[in-house]
Amino acid sequence: MSIMGISEMMDRSMLIFKKRFGQFTLFSLLYGIIIFILNNFLSVPLFFTMALVPAEYAVFLALLITFILLVILCFSFSIGIINITMQDINSTKVSLGNIIGNSIKDTPKAVAVIIINFLIFLPITAVYAFLLYAFYNFTNTLFFISLESRLSEIIFIVILVALIILADIIIVAYLGFTFFCVFLIVEEKSGIIASIKKSFWLIKNDIRRVFWSLFVFQITVLSLYASLMSFLISATFIIMIIFVKLLETEYILLGMLVIPIYFLITIVSTVIMFISFELANIMSSLLCYNQKFRKEGYDIILRLMEIEKRKRGINQ
Repeated sequence: MSIMGISEMMDRSMLIFKKRFGQFTLFSLLYGIIIFILNNFLSVPLFFTMALVPAEYAVFLALLITFILLVILCFSFSIGIINITMQDINSTKVSLGNIIGNSIKDTPKAVAVIIINFLIFLPITAVYAFLLYAFYNFTNTLFFISLESRLSEIIFIVILVALIILADIIIVAYLGFTFFCVFLIVEEKSGIIASIKKSFWLIKNDIRRVFWSLFVFQITVLSLYASLMSFLISATFIIMIIFVKLLETEYILLGMLVIPIYFLITIVSTVIMFISFELANIMSSLLCYNQKFRKEGYDIILRLMEIEKRKRGINQ
């Protein structure tokens, strides 16, 4: 392996996904079962906690807890994807049991990194929150002064789009940097602080290149997800029309078909979501390796290790 461009990383990601499809599928299935069990285990105490909180704060607290748990589970899942991807880079083999074990074992470190990075990004988030508040006040003033003005609408749309883009930049930067830290925890068995320090070093002087790569990955994966989901919705709509025409007067049978079709859509959409998320993680893992190749010549180390293995094989 050597330093790759964006297109090479995406092509290599597809090859890894195809090659390790079985492992990715089994890991996703088993991890999905673990998440399902945790969800049922935590839902009862969460419900009682919500009942004790005043109604005006309950919804906000529920959304906050759900978001935090979702981020933790996503990065915990990412640890497993990194472990699977590592096999193709380091020419190693890891059993599915070890992959799941490593995911669970490294999750506490990932949680610590998520919290620390959130605190690092907190000033940026605070500035963005202030901009949102200023935009809200500005919008009220703008529409109060000239409600029918075309200029007001244009200004509103331009500022809104700018704020959405800025929010995306902040989110991608936070998730990307946190992924780098989690990657180092998995690949190098780094500690929490060591992974954060090395992540800064890996992206230093390459921020634009790294961010642009992450942005391209985001657009690619979202486009793939959107196209697959649109195909699913279109196919479902066509199937429903066919059944309606075949069973025009059989309203009971039509009603009975709703539940199976709903479950089928749910299963397929979940599979599409997992595939998209796995590809995003593989691409991000290759980006991390790419930075290691650039900054510390890790590709040369891998080549030397491969030569050493071949020599041992010949001698034996």
